[in-house]
Amino acid sequence: MTIRQWLVKRPTIKPEDVSEFWKAMSARYRTSILDKSVDEDAKLIAKFLDAMGIMNAATWLENYCSTIGNRIWIPFTPGVPHGAWDLWQQIAVCVHEHFHVGQDRSMDGLLFEYSYASNSTTRAYYEAEAYRTNMTLDWRYMGNVLDPAYLASLLAAYNCNASDIAMVEKMLRVSLVAIKRGAIPGTITQFACNWLDARWGRSGR
Repeated sequence: MTIRQWLVKRPTIKPEDVSEFWKAMSARYRTSILDKSVDEDAKLIAKFLDAMGIMNAATWLENYCSTIGNRIWIPFTPGVPHGAWDLWQQIAVCVHEHFHVGQDRSMDGLLFEYSYASNSTTRAYYEAEAYRTNMTLDWRYMGNVLDPAYLASLLAAYNCNASDIAMVEKMLRVSLVAIKRGAIPGTITQFACNWLDARWGRSGR
Protein backbone atom coordinates (compact mmCIF):
# COMPACT_ATOMS: atom_id res chain seq x y z
CA MET A 1 0.00 0.00 0.00
CA THR A 2 1.31 3.43 -0.95
CA ILE A 3 1.41 6.54 1.26
CA ARG A 4 -1.29 7.97 -0.98
CA GLN A 5 -3.59 5.03 -0.15
CA TRP A 6 -3.04 5.63 3.57
CA LEU A 7 -3.89 9.30 3.24
CA VAL A 8 -7.00 8.90 1.07
CA LYS A 9 -9.93 7.14 2.64
CA ARG A 10 -11.51 5.06 -0.05
CA PRO A 11 -15.28 5.34 -0.33
CA THR A 12 -17.50 2.39 0.45
CA ILE A 13 -19.33 2.01 -2.84
CA LYS A 14 -22.91 0.81 -2.68
CA PRO A 15 -24.97 -0.50 -5.61
CA GLU A 16 -27.30 2.48 -5.35
CA ASP A 17 -24.31 4.85 -5.66
CA VAL A 18 -23.60 3.33 -9.05
CA SER A 19 -27.15 3.16 -10.36
CA GLU A 20 -27.92 6.72 -9.27
CA PHE A 21 -24.63 8.00 -10.68
CA TRP A 22 -25.48 6.56 -14.08
CA LYS A 23 -28.93 8.14 -13.90
CA ALA A 24 -27.45 11.51 -12.94
CA MET A 25 -24.87 11.44 -15.75
CA SER A 26 -27.46 10.29 -18.28
CA ALA A 27 -29.88 13.03 -17.26
CA ARG A 28 -27.19 15.71 -17.27
CA TYR A 29 -25.87 14.82 -20.72
CA ARG A 30 -29.10 13.50 -22.27
CA THR A 31 -27.75 10.05 -23.07
CA SER A 32 -29.50 6.73 -23.58
CA ILE A 33 -28.03 3.73 -21.76
CA LEU A 34 -28.54 0.50 -23.69
CA ASP A 35 -28.00 -3.15 -22.79
CA LYS A 36 -25.74 -4.83 -25.33
CA SER A 37 -27.25 -8.23 -24.66
CA VAL A 38 -30.70 -7.25 -25.97
CA ASP A 39 -30.15 -4.25 -28.25
CA GLU A 40 -30.31 -5.13 -31.96
CA ASP A 41 -28.25 -2.11 -33.02
CA ALA A 42 -25.39 -3.41 -30.87
CA LYS A 43 -25.11 -6.48 -33.09
CA LEU A 44 -24.86 -4.30 -36.19
CA ILE A 45 -22.18 -2.16 -34.57
CA ALA A 46 -20.25 -5.29 -33.60
CA LYS A 47 -20.26 -6.44 -37.22
CA PHE A 48 -19.12 -2.99 -38.39
CA LEU A 49 -16.22 -2.87 -35.93
CA ASP A 50 -15.19 -6.37 -36.95
CA ALA A 51 -15.36 -5.51 -40.65
CA MET A 52 -13.29 -2.33 -40.09
CA GLY A 53 -10.64 -4.38 -38.29
CA ILE A 54 -11.08 -2.36 -35.11
CA MET A 55 -12.25 -5.14 -32.80
CA ASN A 56 -13.61 -8.69 -32.87
CA ALA A 57 -17.41 -8.65 -32.73
CA ALA A 58 -17.80 -11.12 -29.86
CA THR A 59 -15.10 -9.37 -27.81
CA TRP A 60 -16.83 -6.02 -28.25
CA LEU A 61 -20.23 -7.36 -27.28
CA GLU A 62 -19.04 -9.15 -24.17
CA ASN A 63 -16.24 -7.00 -22.75
CA TYR A 64 -16.51 -3.37 -23.84
CA CYS A 65 -18.69 -0.32 -23.35
CA SER A 66 -19.13 1.88 -26.41
CA THR A 67 -20.61 5.21 -27.35
CA ILE A 68 -22.06 6.57 -30.58
CA GLY A 69 -23.71 9.96 -30.43
CA ASN A 70 -25.98 10.06 -27.38
CA ARG A 71 -26.18 6.29 -27.03
CA ILE A 72 -23.99 4.28 -24.66
CA TRP A 73 -23.97 0.49 -24.87
CA ILE A 74 -22.92 -1.41 -21.75
CA PRO A 75 -22.59 -5.17 -20.97
CA PHE A 76 -23.87 -4.86 -17.38
CA THR A 77 -26.68 -3.38 -15.30
CA PRO A 78 -25.44 -0.34 -13.33
CA GLY A 79 -25.14 -1.29 -9.68
CA VAL A 80 -24.93 -5.02 -10.36
CA PRO A 81 -21.36 -6.43 -10.46
CA HIS A 82 -20.81 -8.52 -13.58
CA GLY A 83 -17.55 -10.24 -14.48
CA ALA A 84 -14.73 -7.68 -14.52
CA TRP A 85 -17.26 -4.88 -14.08
CA ASP A 86 -17.21 -4.33 -10.32
CA LEU A 87 -18.95 -1.30 -8.82
CA TRP A 88 -15.92 0.95 -9.09
CA GLN A 89 -15.24 0.04 -12.71
CA GLN A 90 -18.87 0.78 -13.52
CA ILE A 91 -18.48 4.29 -12.13
CA ALA A 92 -15.18 4.88 -13.93
CA VAL A 93 -16.46 3.72 -17.30
CA CYS A 94 -19.57 5.88 -16.95
CA VAL A 95 -17.35 8.97 -16.92
CA HIS A 96 -15.13 7.60 -19.68
CA GLU A 97 -18.05 6.97 -22.01
CA HIS A 98 -19.72 10.29 -21.27
CA PHE A 99 -16.40 11.96 -22.11
CA HIS A 100 -16.74 10.36 -25.55
CA VAL A 101 -20.22 11.88 -25.78
CA GLY A 102 -18.62 15.28 -25.23
CA GLN A 103 -15.99 14.59 -27.89
CA ASP A 104 -18.70 13.57 -30.33
CA ARG A 105 -20.72 16.73 -29.73
CA SER A 106 -17.70 18.99 -30.05
CA MET A 107 -17.14 17.63 -33.57
CA ASP A 108 -20.78 17.49 -34.69
CA GLY A 109 -21.09 13.75 -34.44
CA LEU A 110 -20.35 12.20 -37.79
CA LEU A 111 -16.90 13.76 -38.10
CA PHE A 112 -15.89 12.31 -34.74
CA GLU A 113 -17.28 8.89 -35.55
CA TYR A 114 -15.66 8.78 -38.98
CA SER A 115 -12.31 9.92 -37.61
CA TYR A 116 -12.49 7.40 -34.78
CA ALA A 117 -13.31 4.49 -37.09
CA SER A 118 -11.02 5.33 -40.00
CA ASN A 119 -7.71 6.36 -38.42
CA SER A 120 -5.90 4.48 -35.66
CA THR A 121 -3.82 7.47 -34.54
CA THR A 122 -6.89 9.67 -34.18
CA ARG A 123 -8.68 6.85 -32.38
CA ALA A 124 -5.76 6.52 -29.98
CA TYR A 125 -5.78 10.26 -29.31
CA TYR A 126 -9.49 10.26 -28.49
CA GLU A 127 -9.05 7.32 -26.14
CA ALA A 128 -6.07 8.99 -24.48
CA GLU A 129 -8.25 11.99 -23.66
CA ALA A 130 -10.90 9.72 -22.18
CA TYR A 131 -8.35 7.64 -20.25
CA ARG A 132 -7.45 10.80 -18.35
CA THR A 133 -10.85 10.52 -16.66
CA ASN A 134 -9.92 7.05 -15.39
CA MET A 135 -6.61 8.35 -14.08
CA THR A 136 -8.34 11.25 -12.34
CA LEU A 137 -10.95 9.11 -10.64
CA ASP A 138 -8.51 6.46 -9.46
CA TRP A 139 -6.17 9.10 -8.04
CA ARG A 140 -8.90 11.17 -6.43
CA TYR A 141 -10.98 8.39 -4.85
CA MET A 142 -8.84 5.26 -4.69
CA GLY A 143 -5.40 6.75 -4.08
CA ASN A 144 -4.10 4.80 -7.06
CA VAL A 145 -1.85 5.84 -9.92
CA LEU A 146 -3.01 4.11 -13.08
CA ASP A 147 0.07 3.18 -15.07
CA PRO A 148 0.19 5.19 -18.34
CA ALA A 149 2.03 2.34 -20.05
CA TYR A 150 -0.69 -0.12 -19.08
CA LEU A 151 -3.52 2.15 -20.20
CA ALA A 152 -1.79 2.82 -23.51
CA SER A 153 -1.25 -0.91 -24.05
CA LEU A 154 -5.00 -1.47 -23.96
CA LEU A 155 -5.24 0.27 -27.32
CA ALA A 156 -3.72 -2.74 -29.04
CA ALA A 157 -7.20 -4.25 -28.76
CA TYR A 158 -8.50 -1.21 -30.69
CA ASN A 159 -6.19 -2.04 -33.60
CA CYS A 160 -3.81 0.79 -32.74
CA ASN A 161 -0.16 0.36 -33.72
CA ALA A 162 3.02 0.67 -31.68
CA SER A 163 3.51 4.33 -32.60
CA ASP A 164 -0.05 5.14 -31.53
CA ILE A 165 0.47 3.38 -28.21
CA ALA A 166 3.77 5.14 -27.57
CA MET A 167 2.11 8.50 -28.28
CA VAL A 168 -0.69 7.78 -25.81
CA GLU A 169 1.73 6.70 -23.10
CA LYS A 170 3.60 10.02 -23.42
CA MET A 171 0.33 11.99 -23.34
CA LEU A 172 -0.84 10.21 -20.23
CA ARG A 173 2.48 10.63 -18.42
CA VAL A 174 2.28 14.38 -18.97
CA SER A 175 -1.38 14.44 -17.86
CA LEU A 176 -0.59 12.49 -14.71
CA VAL A 177 1.62 15.30 -13.40
CA ALA A 178 -1.31 17.74 -13.52
CA ILE A 179 -3.80 15.19 -12.19
CA LYS A 180 -1.64 14.58 -9.12
CA ARG A 181 -1.75 18.32 -8.50
CA GLY A 182 -5.54 18.30 -8.53
CA ALA A 183 -6.35 19.00 -12.17
CA ILE A 184 -9.65 17.61 -13.43
CA PRO A 185 -9.72 17.28 -17.24
CA GLY A 186 -12.89 18.62 -18.83
CA THR A 187 -16.28 19.79 -17.63
CA ILE A 188 -17.79 16.29 -17.82
CA THR A 189 -15.15 14.92 -15.45
CA GLN A 190 -15.65 17.94 -13.21
CA PHE A 191 -19.40 17.33 -13.00
CA ALA A 192 -18.80 13.67 -12.17
CA CYS A 193 -16.30 14.51 -9.43
CA ASN A 194 -18.62 17.13 -7.93
CA TRP A 195 -21.43 14.58 -7.84
CA LEU A 196 -19.25 11.89 -6.25
CA ASP A 197 -17.76 14.36 -3.75
CA ALA A 198 -21.27 15.33 -2.62
CA ARG A 199 -22.39 11.70 -2.53
CA TRP A 200 -19.48 10.54 -0.42
CA GLY A 201 -19.08 13.70 1.66
CA ARG A 202 -15.66 14.55 0.29
CA SER A 203 -13.97 17.84 -0.42
CA GLY A 204 -11.68 16.39 -3.11
CA ARG A 205 -7.91 16.12 -3.14
